[in-house]
Amino acid sequence: RTPYYARSLIGVRQLIDELGPLAEGLSVSQTAPNPLKDRSPVSVEYRALLRRLDPALQPDYIGLEGMIAAKVFTEALRRAGPQPTRERLRQQ
Repeated sequence: RTPYYARSLIGVRQLIDELGPLAEGLSVSQTAPNPLKDRSPVSVEYRALLRRLDPALQPDYIGLEGMIAAKVFTEALRRAGPQPTRERLRQQ
């Protein structure tokens, strides 16, 4: 069987659910902290946000990566000032 390697931009749980036994041996590199166990402030904030929005929501890497991206974008937008331009946003 050919090994398959994927970057963290893939939803691991969904991939396993869809591939079933074919997912055996799949390797996925994760660049974000573990959304289930990590004690980093962003992981803790993410889990708290999910609990507040809907206790049935389950943390996952894609959701945490999305939240990190949203936080970075929001901070860049804030720093770009009240009349942001593409150039100011890019510089931030």
